[in-house]
Amino acid sequence: MHGRSPKFRAQVSALFEHEHGPIHACVISIHYSVKLRRLHVIGEFRTTDRDLMLGMFSRSIWEEDGRLQVYNQSCHLQEEWCNRGLGAEWFRECERRCRTFGVQRIYVRAMDKGGYVW
Repeated sequence: MHGRSPKFRAQVSALFEHEHGPIHACVISIHYSVKLRRLHVIGEFRTTDRDLMLGMFSRSIWEEDGRLQVYNQSCHLQEEWCNRGLGAEWFRECERRCRTFGVQRIYVRAMDKGGYVW
């Protein structure tokens, strides 16, 4: 895994950036931790016209024993956007893209209201 490579960062962004119905997920930050040897991805959910922020997400991606892994740390939507299946749709698409990209293990932190997404 080449965490500092611009090409790799673009590929990682593509794992999590996509539209589903009225929301668009966009990556706003990718930080490489030399100490942990992980990429940390932070993103926002916005309306498709990009005017309103509807929530946030964060993910980490790393390689361990030659296997790419992703940790789904958080996924939050504003209350009025919950219970519509939007988070679940986004997560399923991310999972599909991760598998195509070669991710072999996905860890999930499910708590609070976001637990239903997983």
